[in-house]
Amino acid sequence: MDDRIFYQRRTVGDDKGDDGDGDGADQVWHLCSYSLEDRKETVLGDVAGYQISDDGKKMLVKIKKDYAIIDLPKDKLETKDHEFKLKDLDVQVDRHAERTQKSAQLRVARQALRRATATIELADAGTVTGRESAIAELSRKTGFIDSELEGLQKRLELAKQIKTSSEAKEDLNSRVTRLKAEIEAITRSQGTRKREAFTLISTRTKALLDKDLQEHSDFGEVDNVSFEFSGDWIAINGDKNRAGSASGMVILKNSFAAGMLDAAFLDQRFNLPRWMLFDNIEDKGMVEERSWNFQRLLVVMSQAATVTHQIIFTTSKIAPELDRSELVVGRRYERAARSLN
Repeated sequence: MDDRIFYQRRTVGDDKGDDGDGDGADQVWHLCSYSLEDRKETVLGDVAGYQISDDGKKMLVKIKKDYAIIDLPKDKLETKDHEFKLKDLDVQVDRHAERTQKSAQLRVARQALRRATATIELADAGTVTGRESAIAELSRKTGFIDSELEGLQKRLELAKQIKTSSEAKEDLNSRVTRLKAEIEAITRSQGTRKREAFTLISTRTKALLDKDLQEHSDFGEVDNVSFEFSGDWIAINGDKNRAGSASGMVILKNSFAAGMLDAAFLDQRFNLPRWMLFDNIEDKGMVEERSWNFQRLLVVMSQAATVTHQIIFTTSKIAPELDRSELVVGRRYERAARSLN
């Protein structure tokens, strides 16, 4: 219905909870809807069965031994609404059953009247001959057969409805199975893509750390770099946030940020903007040679990029060869004139 699929499901825990009595017709199932737009399942409530109207606006649900007609649900079912509507439904069912019973009684009465009329006509005509008796008997049998045919016709119509409902259910089950397979395929694909992206970021970060000045480096031999955004950590050789000094931690964090940006330069599928600001890259008492080295690495990375991008970094210790007009914006900060405008 609209962009949702309705279906029932049970879990292993539900099966364990059954006592095994009965034919299973009153087992409780979880009524669920699956949004094709949000790709999200919503559990609406526990029912024993359901049927959606042809116009898609109403739903017949069976709850325990009772039935209810409700608007097509968007959220969880409300029990109090069911109890109220079941009373009205009981009245409608009782009236329908009464009408059916009265119709059957009327048919039987009409058949009896026809037989009685035929018998009276024969009696008025005089002595009933063998031929007339045979006709009367055939008339009786014909009425019985007519009644049988009418019952069979109703059963045939009911069988057709059951077949149509079963086919519709099979079709929906097939669609649900296909959608679940598509979701699993997307999940696997996303997992593969995530591993590829994380590996590229780790590789580019390691390349920058390997080029840190050895006489000032805190990291030693870097075999691998791993990280976790939710945990807010970067690990070198499995050691999280490892740095021997405050300036080393500045290099580690800036190298990771630059590694992400470099990965976005190399892989067009990254959604990371090709823009990054490095604020005060020689913070925490870093010696100027180490800051100069990192500045040069950023410039080399920018020159090697084949995509449009922008890198901005602030420093009070600019590398001498980088202090030129095509790279520097604004004048040098001085205590006597602190404004940068």
